[in-house]
Amino acid sequence: MLFAGLPASADGERGETAPFHRFTKLVVFGDSLSDTGNVFVVTRGAVPPPSTYYAGRFSNGPVWVEYLAEALDLPFENYAYGGALTDTANLFDGLGGVDFPGLRDEIDAYTGRRPEGIDRRAIYLVWAGANDFRAALSRGQTPDIQAVISNLLDAVDKLYADGARYVVVPNLPDLGLTPEGLASGAGPFITLLSATFNEYLAAALTVHAAGVVQIDVFQQMHETVNHPEGYGFLNVTTPCRTAAGVCADPDTYLFWDHVHPTTRGHEVLAETFEKAIKEKLVMRYRHELF
Repeated sequence: MLFAGLPASADGERGETAPFHRFTKLVVFGDSLSDTGNVFVVTRGAVPPPSTYYAGRFSNGPVWVEYLAEALDLPFENYAYGGALTDTANLFDGLGGVDFPGLRDEIDAYTGRRPEGIDRRAIYLVWAGANDFRAALSRGQTPDIQAVISNLLDAVDKLYADGARYVVVPNLPDLGLTPEGLASGAGPFITLLSATFNEYLAAALTVHAAGVVQIDVFQQMHETVNHPEGYGFLNVTTPCRTAAGVCADPDTYLFWDHVHPTTRGHEVLAETFEKAIKEKLVMRYRHELF
């Protein structure tokens, strides 16, 4: 299931975005941090609940990929499903008698429809792993870091083998600093797990043949939490949406619920993505011919 994002501004000759007109679109794979309505459609408007979530997003407004597509003046296709793990599992499996896609399924769905190969001029964004950690921790287990990294590398390999040349892989946010992580009482341990995972992921991607663009979401999250005033946040530890209701000013909260950012938080994420992609992909664009 895919949703095509609307092209942003028609002002195609802006200096900062002009190089990106050599690219055709963004293609997104991942979980609820990226989902723009896929789970919502499959559950017929039940998840996430529309009373407190915006238009099928796991937030109170647009998510990072929508802001990024607008900033880069590119359309997007979104294959991300809330709940996805990096293999074929999904936290929502069994809901309504449905098995939901994991990351591997998302990529297979995309590449399987294109036996002739996929678009070499698209930018592919692969962001997953948080649910693998959350699922393991909820069972009292330590996440299998190497297995998650192996799944992500397999995803990159599949895209690259089918023709992708511009692949972006963000690392994990600090899951110990989410409201869920803080409330667990194991925040420092979860932070250590997140950091360890990111260290190994960075090493693996650095030597990968695809020349993957890495984005340091972990560092940006620490910057945001340590200097919230610079982003307009007054609360970076508890969610705006709780069982008691919704806060008065969501834009001053980093988190909408126990794990998902507010749309303002997503906007900050998108700025981080935009900066990294422009710096790293424009440099490659200037040295490569399509």
